[in-house]
Amino acid sequence: MDNNSLNLRIISFIVLLAAAFGQELEVHFIDVGQGDSVLIQVPSGETVIYDGGVHTHDAFEYLNKIGVTDITLVIASHMHADHIGGLIQIVEELEPRFFMGNSFPHDTRVYEDLERAVTAFGIHNVKPNNQVINLGAVDLQVLPVPGFESWGQNNNSVGIIISYGDFQVSLTGDAEQEQFDWWLHNHPDLLVDVEVHKASHHGSSNGDTTAGLIKLMPETVVIGVGKGNSYGHPKQASLRLYDSVDAEVFRTDLHGHIVVKAKLDGSYTVTTEKTFFLNSSPLTNSIDLQVECVLYNPAGQDAGNEVVTLRSKARLNTALWYIEDEAGHRVYLPNSTLTENQELKVIFPKQAVWNNSGDTVFLFDDSGQQIDHFTYSGGNTQECR
Repeated sequence: MDNNSLNLRIISFIVLLAAAFGQELEVHFIDVGQGDSVLIQVPSGETVIYDGGVHTHDAFEYLNKIGVTDITLVIASHMHADHIGGLIQIVEELEPRFFMGNSFPHDTRVYEDLERAVTAFGIHNVKPNNQVINLGAVDLQVLPVPGFESWGQNNNSVGIIISYGDFQVSLTGDAEQEQFDWWLHNHPDLLVDVEVHKASHHGSSNGDTTAGLIKLMPETVVIGVGKGNSYGHPKQASLRLYDSVDAEVFRTDLHGHIVVKAKLDGSYTVTTEKTFFLNSSPLTNSIDLQVECVLYNPAGQDAGNEVVTLRSKARLNTALWYIEDEAGHRVYLPNSTLTENQELKVIFPKQAVWNNSGDTVFLFDDSGQQIDHFTYSGGNTQECR
């Protein structure tokens, strides 16, 4: 081989290597309300959908909006409606080649409809064993299902570790203490350090465990959760757990659709449909109004007696300003003009919203921009800055 041929081969290899490192894995955490749905788009062109939310149309409409017309693999972490309801239309409209469920039937209409659709379109069923599914440069390591029917659907969730070079994502369905303990005992080598983790069981207090999260050590946690949901997800205990490993938290109820784009070298970006800041400085340099105190455990009945005290730093009108708690309960401030250093007391007149075990007050101006937030740890009667 002459030097020119050798040089051409070296140059071609460098060009191919550069192209490979320039390609990105995309993981879309779709806002489907109180549920989960994750789209995985790999550089080689295959697509995987992990769960589909509760409603028949939300996930499909998102796929349609971003131009996804083909699905390689559908994974149902488990058979609860808030994870499989939206998969029915995806199966019927896009006819994926493969389907993986947790192999545990569920006595509900939505489960029966999904099974009927998978069968009707001749989709090949893949059992959730301890296997690696290779999609070009992306590997999907299946975290196997324990297989104990008495543990219920949540603790028989199909988990996935997505690997793309030095970048990893963990998806663990609604796994709770029993399943995390089972994984740690039987398959400790499969729970590896990840960059991004989808919160298990929507940030419930019986979702992610301390031992599991220490094994995963995510930099970023994404919570699939519905605004103002009746479960109070995410729970303050879970948020404190994520904070204990210094993870940055994103939530579909606050941020909308969340897209992670990653490269082979492990670098990644997170973009959100909506701008919302958690555990960060307020959005404005000059705060004209801020949260000063929260009376969250008043004497007697909480409803109508909980008080958030705000204090103005300049003259301003509060028309259409509002505050929210972590669960998305909202109350608008009185329409009044405040002078500098004036106090304003705000209550939810018909319900108790501020958790005695800790919560966060978010303050928004009339354009919907977050102006301030104040987090208290609870366990007392009132906390102030």
